[in-house]
Amino acid sequence: MSTFNKDDLTSLQKLSRIKLSSEKEGEVLENIKKILDFMDMLNEVNTESIPPLTHVVKGMKARLADDVISEHLEAEVFLKGAPDRVGAFLKVPVVIEDKEEI
Repeated sequence: MSTFNKDDLTSLQKLSRIKLSSEKEGEVLENIKKILDFMDMLNEVNTESIPPLTHVVKGMKARLADDVISEHLEAEVFLKGAPDRVGAFLKVPVVIEDKEEI
């Protein structure tokens, strides 16, 4: 049984900077507990004789692009297509408004 509790959920909300309603908190708490209980159940499975997988399909290799050296893009060329900028930097919308320490 999972030991994840309301205090853990409160900490998680603060770290992820989300706010849940009281009703949603209960629902999310139960879902997290179910997920953690399922992970505990999976951890009980004996996998000692099973070799680790590098890919789901046996023998398949990851396709990687060749490393090709090329000229770098000049800042002015790159910034020319930017919707908004400040000097040599892209201007983006504020993502985190609360400056409270985590």
